[in-house]
Amino acid sequence: MMLKRDYRERITAEKILELGEAKIPDSARKKALDLAARLIGSAFKTEDTAEKKQSLHKALLVYQRLKLRHENLALIFGELGNLAKDIKEKRNYYTEAIQVHNDIDKVNENTASIYFNLGITFDEVEAKKECFVKALGVYKQLGVEDENTAIVYNYLGTTVAEVDKKKELFVKALNICKKLKVKSESIARAYNSLATVFASKEKQQKYYKKALEVYANLQIEDANTARTYNNLGTACSSKEERAECFAKALQIFKTIGVANEIIGEVYHNLGNTCDDIEKRREYFDKALEVYKSFGIEDERTAVVYISLGRIAETTKEQEEYYRKSIEIYKRLGVESENVARAYNKLGEILTTSQEQRDCYMNALNMYRKIHVENEHTADVYHNLGNTFESAYERHAYYEQAIKIYARAGTENENVAIAYNSFGTTLDDKEKRRKYFTISLNIFSKLGIADANAGCVYNNLGATFGDAKVQKEYYEKAIAIYEKLKVESENVGIAYGNLAVVSKEKRLKIEYCLKAVEVYEKIGVKNVSLAKIYRILGNFVEEEKCLDYLIKALDIYERFSVISKYVAATFDRAGDVSKVIEAKIRFYLKAIEVYEKIKAEETIIAFIPCTLRCYLSLIHISEPTRQAEISYAVFCLKKKKKKKKKK
Repeated sequence: MMLKRDYRERITAEKILELGEAKIPDSARKKALDLAARLIGSAFKTEDTAEKKQSLHKALLVYQRLKLRHENLALIFGELGNLAKDIKEKRNYYTEAIQVHNDIDKVNENTASIYFNLGITFDEVEAKKECFVKALGVYKQLGVEDENTAIVYNYLGTTVAEVDKKKELFVKALNICKKLKVKSESIARAYNSLATVFASKEKQQKYYKKALEVYANLQIEDANTARTYNNLGTACSSKEERAECFAKALQIFKTIGVANEIIGEVYHNLGNTCDDIEKRREYFDKALEVYKSFGIEDERTAVVYISLGRIAETTKEQEEYYRKSIEIYKRLGVESENVARAYNKLGEILTTSQEQRDCYMNALNMYRKIHVENEHTADVYHNLGNTFESAYERHAYYEQAIKIYARAGTENENVAIAYNSFGTTLDDKEKRRKYFTISLNIFSKLGIADANAGCVYNNLGATFGDAKVQKEYYEKAIAIYEKLKVESENVGIAYGNLAVVSKEKRLKIEYCLKAVEVYEKIGVKNVSLAKIYRILGNFVEEEKCLDYLIKALDIYERFSVISKYVAATFDRAGDVSKVIEAKIRFYLKAIEVYEKIKAEETIIAFIPCTLRCYLSLIHISEPTRQAEISYAVFCLKKKKKKKKKK
């Protein structure tokens, strides 16, 4: 049946669909195609998205009803893909467009454009790469090398892992733009991308600044401009420059009123430039808010949690943040340096050696898996060494740490600390001195005179035999501690060492009392404090010395220490005790310890001589025993049991 003339003139896409293909004559088909072309034209003319979609869908219906594969059909699918908001919907439209081009065996620049757009919809790097390569293949087939070609080269570079290949593709994009004298965002993006392939911060800054010059000349301040300011900030060396760039990026985002996930990154970066902890925390919290608003919980979120952990007020909060970051990394199957750092930070705040060791081993295994060996790897080796009690085991990890620092050419405070730690594992004093000196030289070179430097001065002093030289180093350590108002066990140790090498009795007592004050203030009772009490027991007035000696013996007992110093303390306690029975028991205990450590016979032989003098007086030892009670009469009670056995 032929259509009437007047009806054919008023034909619409809807009517064609009603009639069906079998009822449409050639003249009507031509009319339908003309209508589809007009609909496509009107779609590209209007700025209204809803109208654009409506026109394109009507044109699409015409082609589908006519069962006609035409390059305009590919154009419709491509534009509908551009308008779609859902990624899957975009991908479906672009895939349909490419299928049309394949069916009609005809490619044009639009084919390349669709391949490129399809690549953008994928998260998988390989899928992206495949699409970008096909887009470039089309451009090469057509002999086209224009701005769009440069854009594809630029994006392809982002999918390549090899740095040299990345650089080659970014340079290609940039050269095309320069050759064509392109004055658009494309050249700025090329500069921006090229900056990312350089390890040198100076070169990064150079290309980011060139990108910003292009944006400035074009009077463009959009999301890409803000992103470039953010990138430039990460490449700047001074904190002030970084803060200025991040603040500029944030200001642009606020001005244009665009919601962009990059704002989260900017807030995080800006937070890292703040000295004020509260301000830093505020920026980190805002970064998390941005990511949450986009439903993002990925590597970027995990990094913010690590940053929050570093400034958390309590250990409990720190642990919570670090575990959150690790949980995200595990869920995503991420293998990166940040994962290793999260494990390392968690290890630093855990309390048991085994928990710490597990975290450090996880960090180390991650570094090995991603084949990364840098100063942070060395930090982990050093921390891992700290978890072992055996000097032999610590030695191996500290040695590995300083070797990696040396290969990386790193020279910072952590390196100085590692050399100091390594020195403590050595038996030979000359070797100890060598590594303590290297440590101290690094601190001096860096202009650092902190508590760690004080610790090295103290350790270095202990390697000399000359008391005068030792005293100089110990005094330097204490000068640092006093200036910084440090309160730690190391301060007590330094005062104790200074007491040992001081010749004047008055100074020995003065330094020991200062050491005791430090230990009491920080609530530490250990073998180092016992040493201080022992020194005091040898030099204070007679009525006080036994109290100090018993305090020392109490600590030795608690830590199950058996050494010549313990024996000497018992011996000294026997000498100063006024209770004959107590004297005997202290001497017997001294002999017992000396025998356990197999001391020289001449030392042991001296005590029985004194002991025999007092054994003959045992029958008159009935004075009050108040002085011995603080030692809890521990020796007396033990000896009573032995007496009963007799």
